[in-house]
This record gives sequence, structure tokens and C-alpha cells, in this order.
Amino acid sequence: MNTEASKFRRILGHAKPVLVSAMAFSLFINLLILSVPVYMIQLFDRVLTSESQATLVIITGGVLGALLIAAGLELARSRMLVRLGVWLERRLNQPLFAASLANGRLAHNFRDLEKVRSLFMGNSLTSVFDAPWTPVFILVLFSLHPSLGWIAAAGAGVLGALAFVTDAASRRSHSRAVAAAAGQYRAAAAIGRQRDVVAGLGMETGLSKWWRRQIGAASQFHQSGGDAIGLAMVVSRFVRLGLQILVLASAAHLVINGQLSAGAMIAASILLSRALAPVEQLIGAWRQLRSARQSLRRIAEVLGDSGADAQFLPLPRPEGRIEATNLRFQPRTGGPIVFSEVSFKIEPGNFAALVGPSGAGKTSLIRMLAGALAPASGLVRLDGADIAGWPAHDRGRHVGYVPQHVEFLPGTVAENIARFEDAAADHIYEAAREAGVHGDILRLPEGYQTRLGGEEGILSAGMRQRLALARAVFGKPALLLLDEPHSNLDNDGVGDLIHLVERFTGEGGAVLMATHRPSIYVRADQTFELKDGGLTEIRDFGRTRLSLHGAGAGPRLAQIPMGERLLEARS
Repeated sequence: MNTEASKFRRILGHAKPVLVSAMAFSLFINLLILSVPVYMIQLFDRVLTSESQATLVIITGGVLGALLIAAGLELARSRMLVRLGVWLERRLNQPLFAASLANGRLAHNFRDLEKVRSLFMGNSLTSVFDAPWTPVFILVLFSLHPSLGWIAAAGAGVLGALAFVTDAASRRSHSRAVAAAAGQYRAAAAIGRQRDVVAGLGMETGLSKWWRRQIGAASQFHQSGGDAIGLAMVVSRFVRLGLQILVLASAAHLVINGQLSAGAMIAASILLSRALAPVEQLIGAWRQLRSARQSLRRIAEVLGDSGADAQFLPLPRPEGRIEATNLRFQPRTGGPIVFSEVSFKIEPGNFAALVGPSGAGKTSLIRMLAGALAPASGLVRLDGADIAGWPAHDRGRHVGYVPQHVEFLPGTVAENIARFEDAAADHIYEAAREAGVHGDILRLPEGYQTRLGGEEGILSAGMRQRLALARAVFGKPALLLLDEPHSNLDNDGVGDLIHLVERFTGEGGAVLMATHRPSIYVRADQTFELKDGGLTEIRDFGRTRLSLHGAGAGPRLAQIPMGERLLEARS
């Protein structure tokens, strides 16, 4: 049984007693509210005829006491549900966060969690608890006179049918509106990330027209759903007020014919209002209830798909031996296979270069090795352990990864370098010095406490890559996976990168770097070319390979032939 799925069921199991208690509170609340129509009957039928002041004081004090107790119970029920919502959010937050990192839907999953929590904060759930007591009030109306009971029963049936029809009419429009809104969020995020491109290419006018079309399509779905809900609310209000008029008219007719007292006529109006109020509230709350139910189902699916295993025994530090066997990659969108039958092995202390044309799948392959992308088939092993079954929180300590497009999470420079772990300052400084970025960090406005993860305009592209390198080497991992970490580095930066690789492999670590620079891959112990869906190892460049672990401190950038350096500069 999946650990997270069983934990989710246990959490919901702990919530059930609270919900049962809330329902019990609803029972006593509604019974106490029955004191109001009883009071009206006594007031009109006993106090006004007997003109007894003592009776008036006693029954008035009694009903006020009952209403005060009911108010206290309602307050207790509300606070109970609010605290249950907060408790559920806290208990589900951490496992959902861990599972969301695996499926890449962090924002969507936490919007679902927010919907579940919001359900306990409003009146939607209390209307659900009050609705089962509607028949009780209708039965009391039947006890006053059958005709009044039948009017109330018919009204409740009409309102219930209206809620069902409204849900059916608005469901499709609501689903399309939600999908359109999700597309807008993604588009807005993409536009925000590429605002420099938008401004530099003068795309504002065309993009504004495109955005207007997107908003128009989404607005149409929102309008259709809103129209259906609005119509239902108007009709339900008309039905409720019309029923109150009918009940009063029927009761008045019965009073005239001597079949009902005047107090019972007023009580009947109050009973009908109380009987139909939860049903009418359900019509307005139906969308939120359905949305929260769908969100809870999606959370259960996310946690059920999570492969977390709380009983995992941490493996010893690996040497850095990475082995891929028959890897195949095909996009989830169902496109053509990018590569297949990819197998290779990199030993500790070796530097391997990955070359190939754009679109060959180099980035996808490195993401597979880092455990960030699941292959369609095949295995990746680190020191013999399958990374698919090695929890990321433990495996990640031994792997350094620099993606092709570098971004940082909201936090300080120090927190990002330390991967948001509690780390000693000396270890953070050491990683920054390894990447040659310590001095640049000190020149930032707040040094290592400078906050990242927002505009990030304070960092140049080259500095972002150096910070990413510092994050990768933090904690002295056994394996470095680098996806073109030099794309925004100048010659000095490339030289520092080469020396970092030299030091890392010299200490026994393994490095795989996707690169297009001859001055880098000529130094590799192994060079793999990913092309036309397959991987081959290149063993001869037609020139003498420079050894990464030769005599002395190793080759320098100046040792690369001038013709190759010019070619590299042009590329």
C-alpha cells in the first residue's frame, strides 16, 4: 500500500469525528430554534388571551435563553470547522508539497488544498449540516395542519430540483472556464518571464490583441455559468417568498375557518422559512461544494501516485558511477520518440562530454540522469542503485545539477546555494569559491542575504550560471550533471568552469556536461554524441586529446589552438 495514500486516509479518518460532532451540534441548534415558533404560538394563543405578564416574562426569558445557547453552539460549530480546515491544511501541506515536486503541478495542487480549506471557512458546509433537518420542520408544519406541510414539502422539492438542474446547466461552462483560466495563468507567467523579449521585439500591440481574444473566450464561459447560477438564485428566491405568501394565505384561511390559531399562523411562516433556508443556501453553495469535492479527489490521486516510502533506509555515499541502460524518451504529448536504446557508463573520476545537434534530446537525457524526468523505458543507476526507487531527498545530496535555463527560488543567495538546507556558513562560502562567485556575491547590495526568486534583475546571466554552479557543488556531491553551464560565461568564466571540473574529477567525482564548445569537450575522458535518436561514443577527434589528468596542474585555456578558439568565439 502506498504510504502517502494510507496517510491521507488516516488524516481523513481523524477528521470524521469532528464532522460528526458538527452534525450533532446542528441537531441541537435546530431543536433550539424550534423554540421561536413555539414562542409565537404561546404568545398569541395564551399571553394575549390571558393578559398574564408573568407568563410573558417567563416564555420570553426561556426563548432568549434557548437562542443564546443556539448562538453559542453555532459559534462553537463554526470555530470547530475552521480549525478542522486549518488542521487539514497543515497535515496535508507537507506530503502534498513532496508529491507535487514529483508531478510538477505545485501551484495547481495547492490551489486545490486552498479550496478544501476555504470550504470549512464559509457557510457552505453548515448548510449541508442544516439541510437534513429540513424534514423535521416540515413534519412540524404537518402537525399544525396537513395542507401547510404539503406546501412546504412541495417547495423543498422544487428548490431541490432547481439545484440539480442548475448544477447540470453550469457544470460544462464551469469546467471550460476553469480550463481557460488555467491557460491564462500559464500564459501570464510565460509573458512575465519573457517581458524583455516582448519589449525588445515590440510585441505589445500584437500580444494585447491576442490576450483580448483569450480573455473573450474565457469570459464567455464565465458568463454562461454565471447566468445559470444567477437565474437559479432569482428563481429560488421567488419560490421561497411565494411559498411564504402561500403558507400565510393558507394559514389565514384556516384561522378564519377556525381550524388554526393565530399564533400557529405566524409560527407556520417561521417554520417554512427555517425549513427552506438550508435548501436555498445549497443552491448558492453548490459550485463551491462540487469544486472542493473535486479538489479533494485530485489531492487523493496526487498522494496516491506518490512513490514516497517512509521506511527507506538511506544508502551510503556513492562514488559517482553513473550507468544508463536502454533509455528511451518520448514526450507525454505523444510526439515521436526523441531517442531510444541509449546506454553508457561513466566511472568515478571521469569527465564525460555530451554533444549533438539542437533538439537531439541532450537536456532530456541529463534530466533523466538527475531523476527529474522519468524515461519511457530503461534504467538509470547511481553506484548500482536505481534512481527511480531512490528518494530525491536522499539521492539529491550526492548529485549536483545545473539546468540549461537557470532560475532561483524565493529566498536569499545563501539559502539557494545551500539548497534551502540548514548549513554552516563556511560550507556555503566554500561552494561559492568553488564556482568563482564569492567575490561577486559580496558586491551585491546585501551580500549573501540578497533575496532572489522574483525579478532577479540584479543578477547578470553569467552570475546566475555561476550561482547555479555553486548550488550544484554545495555539499561535495559525487556526480555533477551540467547542461551547457557555459552558455552565458565569458572566457574567464569558461576557464573557471574547466578548473572546477578538473578539481572535481581530481577528487574522484564524475562529471557529465552537455556542451558545444570544442575547448571543453576536447578535454573529456569520454565524449558521447546524441544524434538521430541514438547515442554513440566518439573515440577520435582527428587530433591528440588533451588529458584532463596530465602532468602538472592540467591544461589551460591558452593551450587550445588559436583556430579552434576563433571557431568557438564565432559560434
